Amino acid sequence: MRFFDAHVHTTFSRDGKTPPAGYFPLPGEVGGVGFCEHLDFLPCCGSYGFLDLPAYFAAVSALRDKGLPVFCGVEVDYHRSVEPDIRQALRDNAFDYTIGSVHMIGGFSVSGGALFPGGEPERLNLLRQYFDETNALLDTGLFAVLGHVGIFRRTLPEEGFSPVERAFVEFAETALAERLAGLPILVEVNTSGCREDARMTTPRPRFLETYFRAGGRSVCLGSDAHEATALGRAFPAVWELLRGIGFEALTSPGRSASAP
Repeated sequence: MRFFDAHVHTTFSRDGKTPPAGYFPLPGEVGGVGFCEHLDFLPCCGSYGFLDLPAYFAAVSALRDKGLPVFCGVEVDYHRSVEPDIRQALRDNAFDYTIGSVHMIGGFSVSGGALFPGGEPERLNLLRQYFDETNALLDTGLFAVLGHVGIFRRTLPEEGFSPVERAFVEFAETALAERLAGLPILVEVNTSGCREDARMTTPRPRFLETYFRAGGRSVCLGSDAHEATALGRAFPAVWELLRGIGFEALTSPGRSASAP
């Protein structure tokens, strides 16, 4: 089986290491690539003001002219304070699809890897804000894909959760998974935490099980690759995980509708 990798970064993202052409030829298990460069609107975000959209569109067009299977998307760091700017950018640009992700909470990157400095009250506040922003993202209807649910585990490792934190996360993730099952948005199964196995998907397997039980079937795979060696990372193992839950198919995002 050949997989579509829906979440790939190139040197058009500040943290990307491989230029678009450097991802080709594709490895045997990958049948198509969705470039999703960081499009950031908060000044505290790592790629704020970095993406050169005309050059990015031109680079993707050049690859398409060669017959290569590539899509032109963006990963937007969502925050309610910059929603008008996000909405305008998505109106003004014909991206093939958009991933909406939550990275920044109160100036702190929940996906950055640095452990969150604080005790239980501060951590709970961070977690509440993460889920509040994620639900606000869904309220907009702007995005084709919801990116890496639960990415806060990079800064708040689950093994360090207190009983109160664990109970809150279980409640919030269950409610989010059940809500997603009724929405026309793809859930990205992000494999950036995996190596050869499927134990570190984002969202975690329990979330995906809840989503499936609630009737959700719309999932796609994303490696979150920032260099060519990570393309399609652990996809065969993660697909077996999804099949074990009950999923029978993956959905590849295509050209999004215009932003409302």
